[in-house]
Amino acid sequence: MDGFCNIVGAILLLIPGFLTDLIGLCFLVPYSRAVIKVWMKQWLQKKLDSGNVSFFWFYPRRRE
Repeated sequence: MDGFCNIVGAILLLIPGFLTDLIGLCFLVPYSRAVIKVWMKQWLQKKLDSGNVSFFWFYPRRRE
C-alpha cells in the first residue's frame, strides 16, 4: 500500500497544477499517507463486501 501511495503521489506531482501537487504531496508525507491508507482500506473493504469491484479495463459482457 505504501508503494502504491508513493507512485500515485509521484504521478500527481508530475501533473501540472496546484491542487494535484497538494494532493500528491499528501500521498508522499508519511503522516497523511497513514490517514489515506486507512481511508483506502475502508473504501476497498466496502466495495468488496458489496460485490461492486470492477476494473476499468475489464467489464463483463452482457449476454442477451
